[in-house]
Amino acid sequence: MMLGDPDPRPQLTSQFCYGSTPSLDQSEYPPFDELRSDYDEVGSHTMRTIEDMSDDDLDRSAVACPPELAGWFGTRGQCLMTKVIHPCMHYG
Repeated sequence: MMLGDPDPRPQLTSQFCYGSTPSLDQSEYPPFDELRSDYDEVGSHTMRTIEDMSDDDLDRSAVACPPELAGWFGTRGQCLMTKVIHPCMHYG
């Protein structure tokens, strides 16, 4: 969303994106170790991306932000902030 790149894990969209319905059937999900590996890989890609960004880049518009999500993801800085705080929303 931030840079307009394609979703790196489109196969997970139906299970984890907004509007998906959780299942109690563990077999419907990839193994935890695979998900964790994907999470770490995406996180590493994010770190490599921000190494090349300036402070001014944080105020630039997120390339592929839908208008209805601009309050959360409208700028590159907001995208990065949400990436950092989002896991906290899932702790019980």
